[in-house]
Amino acid sequence: MPKQPSFLARYTLGQPNYLLIALAVAFLIALAPRGAYNALCSNSNNVDGWLPAAQKAIVDLDWFREQFDGDQFVLVSWEGCTLAEAGKLQRVARKLAPEEAPAGPAKAATEMRLFARVATGPDILDQLMAPPYSLPQEAAISRLEGAMIGKAPGGARGGDPATRTTCLAAYLSPWASENEAVRRQAIDRIREVASAEAHIDPASIRMAGPGIDAIAMDDASQSTLLRFGAVAAIAGLAIGTWRLRSFALAALVTAVAVVSAAASLAIVFYFGIVEVLALGRVAPLLGRADALVLAIPAVAYLLSMLASLRLVYNYRDARLNGGAEGAAERAVADGWPQWGVIALLVAAALGTLCVSDLLPARRFGLFAGLGAMASIGLALSLVPVFLHRFPPSERAIALLAGENRRGAPPRWLNDLFEVGTAGRMAMLVVGALALAAAGWGVTKLDASPRLPALASGRSQLMQDYAWFDEHVGNAVPMEVVLTVPIERRREASEPAEADGQQYRLTLQECMALMRDLERRIGALSQVSAVLSPATAMPAAEALAMMFVA
Repeated sequence: MPKQPSFLARYTLGQPNYLLIALAVAFLIALAPRGAYNALCSNSNNVDGWLPAAQKAIVDLDWFREQFDGDQFVLVSWEGCTLAEAGKLQRVARKLAPEEAPAGPAKAATEMRLFARVATGPDILDQLMAPPYSLPQEAAISRLEGAMIGKAPGGARGGDPATRTTCLAAYLSPWASENEAVRRQAIDRIREVASAEAHIDPASIRMAGPGIDAIAMDDASQSTLLRFGAVAAIAGLAIGTWRLRSFALAALVTAVAVVSAAASLAIVFYFGIVEVLALGRVAPLLGRADALVLAIPAVAYLLSMLASLRLVYNYRDARLNGGAEGAAERAVADGWPQWGVIALLVAAALGTLCVSDLLPARRFGLFAGLGAMASIGLALSLVPVFLHRFPPSERAIALLAGENRRGAPPRWLNDLFEVGTAGRMAMLVVGALALAAAGWGVTKLDASPRLPALASGRSQLMQDYAWFDEHVGNAVPMEVVLTVPIERRREASEPAEADGQQYRLTLQECMALMRDLERRIGALSQVSAVLSPATAMPAAEALAMMFVA
C-alpha cells in the first residue's frame, strides 16, 4: 500500500493543498495595503470623541459649544512678533478674518468658511485703551499679560511695551471644528497666509491650542509608525539572519511579520466598513485609527516574528528527526497548540479593554486582540507553505542546527538559570523589590488626557507649546462658566430680596463677582492668565458710574 502524501502535498479539486492555501492567503493579503492605507488616512486624535455622549463632561462641552464658539482656536506667533511689529500680525488677521455673512442663498457658502473670527493682541490692547474703557496702556497690557501679550524680556514688569511678544488667535468655524480634513485645511491656510504677509519662513511659525493638537498628534503618530516600522523591519532581518544563519529564512519571517503588521491595521478599516453597512452609521465609531491603534502593528509584528521563528526551529527539528517529507506539517503540529493558546490569551487579555469608557482604549483592546489572532494565523499559514514549496537545503538545516543540534539552551542561559535556582531566596527578594518599584512607578505616572502631554518633548507640537509658555503664556486653555439663573438677577431699581429667599444680583454685582473670580483664579501658580468679560471692563469706580448713568 503506497504511503499517503503529506497534507500540503495532497490534491483537492485538482490542485495541491499548499497552492490553495497560498491563493486564499494571497487574496487576503492583497486587501491589506489598501486597508492599511485607508486606516492611516482615518487617523484621528480628537479628544472630544473619547468619551460617550452621555458623559457629564461631554454634555457640558456640548452645552458650552451651543453658547460659545471659543473652544476650538489656534494661537499663532513667531520669533520677533512683538507689539512693535503689530502691522504684520494685523495683516495676517485681515487675510484670515471671515467676510460678513450675506443674506439669502449665498449665506450657505459662508457657513463653510474656515474661521469664525480672528483676534490679535494689539487689536484687543487698542480696544481696552479706547473709549469707553480708556485704560492706561500699562493697565491694559497687565490684563492681557500671559494670554495675548507676553511678559517683558527677562520676565520683569515694565520696560518698553514694544518689545513684548504678542500673538493671534484664530477661532475655527463650526464646519472646521467638526471636520478634521477641513481643520487641516485651516491650519495650512494659517501657515500660508502668515508666511506670505509676515515674510517669514513657514517652519518658524509657532502654533498651539486645541485647534491644532489633534492634527499634530495625527502627524506625529503616523510619522512614528513609518519611521519605527522601517527600523523594526531592518532589525528583524538582521537578527533573523544572525540567528537563522540564512538570509532567505530571515527574509521569510520578516516578510510574514510585516504582512501581519499591515493586516492588523487593515482590519481597522474593514471593520469600519462593516459598521457603516451593517449598523447604518454615517461614520464608523470603532473602525478608525488613533494614536493607540497605530501601536497595534508593533504588537502584531512581534507576535508574528516570534511565531515564525518558532516554526522555523520546529521545521529544523522535524527535518533532523524525520526528513523533508511532511516536515512542514510536523512543525505546525508541534507549534500550533501553544501559539493558538497564546493568541487567544492575548486577545482575551486585551479584550478586557473593550469595557472601558475611553474610546481609544476600546479600539486598542478590540483591534489588538484581532490583530494578534490574525498575525498568528498568517504565520501558521505562510511559513509552512513556503517551507514545503521551497525547502531549505541540507546545508542550511545543518547551519541552523549548528552545535546546538538537540536544541539545548546556550551555556550563559544555563549559568543564569543555575544562579537563579541556587539563590531562590535572593531571587524572591529581588522580584518582590522589582514588583514594589513597579507599583510605586504606576502611582507616579502622568495620566493627563491633554494631547500635548501625550507628545514627545522633541515633537514640533511640544516645542511650540514650550515657546508660547516662554514668550507669551501657557497655551493650554480651561473654560470656567459662571452661571447666574435669571430668577436670581434683578434690575438696580428692584429690591434685592423680593421673594424673601435669596439675594438677587444686579448686572454690576455680577461683573464684580466675575472680576473677583478672575483675580482669584489668576493667583493660582498653574495659571498664566485669565480672560473674561471683566477683563474688558473699566476700573471699579468708572464701572459704577456707567451703571448709575
